Amino acid sequence: MVNIKAGDVFEYPWWGKCIMSYENGVLVCKALDAGSDGSKTWKCNSASDTEKLIDGQEVNVSWDREGKPIKMVLKHRRLLHAYHDGTPHSFYRVEVHPNTIFKEGDRFNFEPWGSRCMVCYERGELFIKNNSYRAQRDQQIRIEFYNQKTLCNGGHIDIYWARMAYKRLEMRDRDTIAVRWDDGGFKNFTRVPDDADPYDVVKAGDVFGHAFWGKCTASFEDGVFVLKSEDATPDGKKTWKCFSKHETEGLMMGFALGVNWENNGVKFGMMRLHNKDTFMYYKGRVPYYFRRITEGKNKDAVKAGDAFHYPFWGKCIMSYENGALVCNGEGSSSDGAKTCKCFSASDTDRLFNGETVEVNWDNNGRTGVKLFFKNKDEFIVYHGETPYPLERIK
Repeated sequence: MVNIKAGDVFEYPWWGKCIMSYENGVLVCKALDAGSDGSKTWKCNSASDTEKLIDGQEVNVSWDREGKPIKMVLKHRRLLHAYHDGTPHSFYRVEVHPNTIFKEGDRFNFEPWGSRCMVCYERGELFIKNNSYRAQRDQQIRIEFYNQKTLCNGGHIDIYWARMAYKRLEMRDRDTIAVRWDDGGFKNFTRVPDDADPYDVVKAGDVFGHAFWGKCTASFEDGVFVLKSEDATPDGKKTWKCFSKHETEGLMMGFALGVNWENNGVKFGMMRLHNKDTFMYYKGRVPYYFRRITEGKNKDAVKAGDAFHYPFWGKCIMSYENGALVCNGEGSSSDGAKTCKCFSASDTDRLFNGETVEVNWDNNGRTGVKLFFKNKDEFIVYHGETPYPLERIK
């Protein structure tokens, strides 16, 4: 299917340059000096007629101020024919140069790569690259010059993707590149506006949970990222921050950086944005997490009957009692041995929202054992500061 996008320009000898647009799915063509009375304008009669026209079928359009029916057909992506008394009159597509659409340094989001991507040119070829440090080598696309013109002017192109595969690309509009995915659907590169907050992966006010700091709130001080626990003290305890605006940008792009931990003034560990919902750092060789707290996000991630494995209990079965999560290990007894449970339904909600919660371990009440929901396949149990995995059996 040939693509006519909103904003595409066609030239008509009697009207000059004309701009394409859509009104509720209906294609509209207006000359630059079109009148409010409908002069120098034509439009399809319905969204279905628009689809037929773009698919190469002949349809009647409503022409000029009188709304006269005129036959219109898209001969190919560069040429529309309007038939007046059987004679074709041509609308010629005005070619768009790729560098008016893609400029060096333009940014796009692409969800499958989990990071922001950047436009660059190398020897006339257009690249859109995942610019995170953790990007895989094949997380980039390369578009030759002749394909750039086709893509920017309504056509589709097939490009080498990765691992000897090809994917089809087309532009939905100047801000969206659609990639046909393996399941037949589309994944989109979406342009990041020039005036967008460069740190909009994490925004001021976002809340993260930590096993020992509890709820922590993100903020920016003169462009420097700060994450502060609700129990933070004025002297900087239970707070960490980047050392500069430049390092903040690096952190948000995925680079691992030392941070100012609890106002000690020296670079602590290596903090990195593991994904948009998780900061991760190591203490010794043990990973610890600040996990985004999002209401209801993981509500149905673990169901009654799901099986997990705990190193000291073996197979464990999940269940719920009055909304509270319960984990029973093999050989669990009526006195609560080899059993872990949340203290309440609200604690269970907090757990799945991203907080680390204290749990009733072996029916011993509140002993400081904590549970963290890492993802749908893994919990982390903290005995003191020592983490142990509770992993789904697949």
